[in-house]
Amino acid sequence: MAIKTDKSKAGALRGRTRAKKNEREGSTAGRNPAARGGLWRSPESKRVLLLAAITVIISVLLFPNVLTRPRLYKLGDVADRDIKASQEFLLEDTELTERNRQEAVRAVPAVYDFDPTAANLIPRIGQAFSSGRQFLTQYLSVSVVPPTADLKTPDTPVESRMTAEEFKTHLFDLLDISPNEALFEALLADGFSQDLETALVTLVAPIIKEGVVSNKNMLQGQSVRGIILHDIQTQRETRATDPDRFFDLIAARNVVKGQSDIFERPGVSPKERKLFDALAQNLIKPNLTFNKRETEVRKELAQQAVKPFYIKIKQGEMLVR
Repeated sequence: MAIKTDKSKAGALRGRTRAKKNEREGSTAGRNPAARGGLWRSPESKRVLLLAAITVIISVLLFPNVLTRPRLYKLGDVADRDIKASQEFLLEDTELTERNRQEAVRAVPAVYDFDPTAANLIPRIGQAFSSGRQFLTQYLSVSVVPPTADLKTPDTPVESRMTAEEFKTHLFDLLDISPNEALFEALLADGFSQDLETALVTLVAPIIKEGVVSNKNMLQGQSVRGIILHDIQTQRETRATDPDRFFDLIAARNVVKGQSDIFERPGVSPKERKLFDALAQNLIKPNLTFNKRETEVRKELAQQAVKPFYIKIKQGEMLVR
């Protein structure tokens, strides 16, 4: 009888324990809808889900490409659709920029160094003839000094203390022409006269003042927009637009040859006249020289001064059709 009573008490105890447990679980479920699966059934949750779904649908309708990766085009590819600018931006026109730079380079005139004195030619002619007259001071009674004569004496000018051979070398170095024995003897015979000196200066001075260029064809090709004459004596620059005003070497010497009658005077033989004419022609040398380095430097500066040309692309403007 005692055993049955204990079992009845144990069963009643277990029943009360289960009832309390169920009560606690029910209370917790009421406070936390998610515990019983009611979170997504609440009105607030449904409104959030609906709003999110509508947002996604509208986004896809407005931007259909949002779900696809944009296609990357390369040069030469064919676009399968029209492409418009998504925003305003500046695009460099490289072709036009390069064309402008090339035009700026072509507009730079060639630079020519101009020596209006032709390396002091006129003073050198005067010095050569003055030295010749000093050389002959002691020998006025002779027409030609033997090439091997030794004229060294203690108290005479430097030119008179040279041998004839030394003076000949000195003379042709001053004139900057090749030694010529026949010409040297003709000058000695003429006594390095003032008349001959004046005739030479009269012939060559106007030509070198105008300018003699070694390559007239190149000069004409470079003078479409004129050339810059850079005076190496004064460092001043002027622009010349008429290339025909300059002589080439052949034309300059022909001008001298055409005036060779200036050497005609008593005591001058035809042979000597021919030698003096050759002397005048050989004194003419180019004094107008193309300065390639300076020209290239100015072209490079002109190219760098051209700024890139940009095109303004507006938002929505058609880029590829």
